[in-house]
Amino acid sequence: MKNTQRKRRMRKQDPTYDANPVVQAFARNFREWRASNRKTIKVVVMELCVSAGVVSEWEHGHRFPSARLLNRIARYTGIPACQFLCPGPGACSVHRR
Repeated sequence: MKNTQRKRRMRKQDPTYDANPVVQAFARNFREWRASNRKTIKVVVMELCVSAGVVSEWEHGHRFPSARLLNRIARYTGIPACQFLCPGPGACSVHRR
């Protein structure tokens, strides 16, 4: 069994994975950033060098980027990485908008 298949099976078996507030905050914040900047998934895929499936899984809260990729997303969007993990506007104590 491939590692990705194992992870998918673990997510299905662990109902708390999709309920993780950090994962959900990232999903919501990334989805809102993409919508407000009118970036299509196709554009994000090409500019971040990831697959469309990965972006879709981020936006639905089924997957979370690695630390390296989260930093790349932060540089790409111009938003500090920690702000993607905050539950809402003004919730990040480090960087206030």
